Amino acid sequence: MNWTSRLALLSLLLALLSWPVAAHGYIVRSIPENRSVLQRSPTRLQYWFSEDLEARFSALNLRDQDGNIIASGGVDADNAARMSLQLPPGALSDGAYLVELRAAFASDGHAVVQTQVFFVGQRVEGVQAQDASDQAQPLEVVWKVLLLSGTYLLFGAFMLYTYVLIPAWGSARHPQGLLPPRVMARLNVVVGLGLTSALLGQALSLLQQTMVFFDVSAERAIFGGLWQIVRGGSRFGDVWTLRLIGLGLVLLSFGASLAYREKMPRIVQSAWTANTWTMALVLGASAVSSHAAGALVMPWVAIAMHWFHALAVAFWIGGLAVLTLILPPALAPYEGEARRAALSAVMRRYSVLVYGAALATIASGAYNAANWFYSPQDLVSSYGGALALKLLMVAGLLLVAALHHLALHPDGALARSLKPLRPLAGRAASFGATLRLEAVLGLGTLALASLLSATPIPQPAFLQDEPPAPSASATIQTANGLWEVSAQLIPGAPGVNTLDVVVKGATSFAGPVLAQWDHPTTGARSPWQSADAVEDGLFVASTAAINAEGEWLALIDLGEGLDAPRAALRFSVRQDAAVLRSLPPSLWNIVPAVLATLTLGLILRAPWQALYRRLSLGPQTLLMALGMTVISAGAIAASIWWVAEQSRQADLLLAMPPTIVNPSLPDQDSLTRGKALYEQHCIAWQSVTDFRALTGNAERLRDEDLFIATYEGWRRVPPCHGDLSAEQRWDIVNYFRRLARVLTS
Repeated sequence: MNWTSRLALLSLLLALLSWPVAAHGYIVRSIPENRSVLQRSPTRLQYWFSEDLEARFSALNLRDQDGNIIASGGVDADNAARMSLQLPPGALSDGAYLVELRAAFASDGHAVVQTQVFFVGQRVEGVQAQDASDQAQPLEVVWKVLLLSGTYLLFGAFMLYTYVLIPAWGSARHPQGLLPPRVMARLNVVVGLGLTSALLGQALSLLQQTMVFFDVSAERAIFGGLWQIVRGGSRFGDVWTLRLIGLGLVLLSFGASLAYREKMPRIVQSAWTANTWTMALVLGASAVSSHAAGALVMPWVAIAMHWFHALAVAFWIGGLAVLTLILPPALAPYEGEARRAALSAVMRRYSVLVYGAALATIASGAYNAANWFYSPQDLVSSYGGALALKLLMVAGLLLVAALHHLALHPDGALARSLKPLRPLAGRAASFGATLRLEAVLGLGTLALASLLSATPIPQPAFLQDEPPAPSASATIQTANGLWEVSAQLIPGAPGVNTLDVVVKGATSFAGPVLAQWDHPTTGARSPWQSADAVEDGLFVASTAAINAEGEWLALIDLGEGLDAPRAALRFSVRQDAAVLRSLPPSLWNIVPAVLATLTLGLILRAPWQALYRRLSLGPQTLLMALGMTVISAGAIAASIWWVAEQSRQADLLLAMPPTIVNPSLPDQDSLTRGKALYEQHCIAWQSVTDFRALTGNAERLRDEDLFIATYEGWRRVPPCHGDLSAEQRWDIVNYFRRLARVLTS
């Protein structure tokens, strides 16, 4: 079987090993929950995802149980990982409703459709939700195999040329690349195949992505110009463009080396060496659109570690495939001892680098796995199964690599400790059959890497707990009638929250609705903000003022005037209600990261030693440089600590809890009582010059400061006269805050 037949067989193996799989992202929070029964029609549907979405290609449709679309929504402008849909109060009658979610994930471009169901009134039998399909597009399988095979083959070829073949076989007798013409000819063919495979994979990836994003045929995607929208209007398109630029530079450089090798023979080595680094950047671009982009623990570190892993695997497997393809013509003129010497020169250099690549693969792979496995049950998943198959392949690779090491070092320490493998090592001494076996195992590992890149990561069990969003309501009796105000805080955790306010009364209410957040235990109070009118009686506000768990007050004014009705609602904010998008690193993450860093240091030790010798640095110079580095680092660290400490002290002063907490809920009843008490006992405030300053500073003053002012006065503002109880003074404080806002607005 010739080398082209072998390559075709290996490509077939890749295709057979890549079976259909599901997409990456998943829903981490849904309001309402799937299959929940609601007592009344919801005012908003919200769905949080594990990764950001492409807003242009994602959609949310609400259907009745007959399949008719009632309303549509999409990705929120202020949160790319959330989809929402707003409904007018009472829009849904009793029955079953299906929420159709079409989520296009920004990190990898996967688009999935799934449905959830909820019921209003009572459960309806026979209505089922539909999970996302676990079938991948066949075209996706094809382009991933082509792209991975091509890029790994290219990186392996350029690395092998620069760091193995030139040091082992390089000679000035062959100015065009420093290698014999027959070797360069085969390398040129391999690079041509790699470029063809990678560029074809690139083209197919954009085509398939366009078909998925727009749900159209290939013909419509191409001739309708839709591919241009995907290329220029999505994160997938950005990564695709970066990868194409890198491959384009490699193609131009490689083409120039072929075109000018006669006139400028040195250009060959320069171009191939430069292409090594260009392909490293191409692999880095691919890492941005990998599972790592959705890691809960330090995603940028995860992307860097994925890149490190890809570089190691690309050299190991790609270099192995290239070595298998070039050895037959390279060794053809040699026989006997000369053949063994030529082969040994290459294998010894290649083996040293492969040891580092194998260590890097294991260490970075362990870190990558630590990002997805949080409990033993996570191992029993499609991702865990795919990883287990890949580990079996890697074990086979390590076994064959060990045989090669024993063949190269029959008297070494490893050979003495692995005596049972010596007979097999003797058979591997020719390197022909075992190299082909290692190449097959390597490409099988590559196929399983493609499988892992498309297999859904395990959904951590702790993300599946969905605490209900807190809600509260109040009834306000005014001279104009009765008002009912109900609100829901979503998700009800420290951070950015959405407040849905529903106002019902004898007549319709068009607004405005003003909202303020008050944390009584710390004295924190947000500025007043206007809620957006969504539908008749429905108002929505978003706030980032909630920065701690505990009890918070939402003060809701129905209007801007002094006599506007007021609802004061209590919400219990919980940390566990937060939509989890990140986790702090644990020992499970730190240990593999340290091992990977040490491995990288081991790999770079030789280049650093060479640089040291080239610079001729003496111990005295190094000691001085080290001392200055330590002093500079210490000064920077001390400066950072000092600034952080000053900031912390300032925050502590600002966040000191009040000594007196307002026990009076600032609702409509308190405002009514406070207005009467203020006009009877404190009206003299308005006659002094410092009254304007007091109203202007009201939002910056705490409740306890205003409470003391009713006793002792404030600057030239006199105290309130008369015998007032503490409860009455708190009512005055609550009303004065309303008065100050109206007077200063």
